[in-house]
Amino acid sequence: TVTLSGALASGVGDPLQVVLSSDGTRALVATNSNPGGSRTSHVAVIDTVTGTQIGDTVTVNGALSGLRWSTDGTRVFVTTYITTASGADLSIRATVLEVL
Repeated sequence: TVTLSGALASGVGDPLQVVLSSDGTRALVATNSNPGGSRTSHVAVIDTVTGTQIGDTVTVNGALSGLRWSTDGTRVFVTTYITTASGADLSIRATVLEVL
């Protein structure tokens, strides 16, 4: 069992929930949380054969808006958006994660 904090991330207009690698051996699972009013996203890579997490959970600033594997399966592209307390968009952030 893999435990992540927050609610399962749904992205903006695109229900993400779980994103499989092209060969189906790994899955990305992402959650959003709002600790102290600051939105954060948590991304974990799961081995679909064993059901175990690969590496550590990565925390990224902002609410998740996109989650994709690179074509060769060695990187994960994460986009998040940052908003003000009133909900106005401030910026989009792109993060690239290396996957073992």
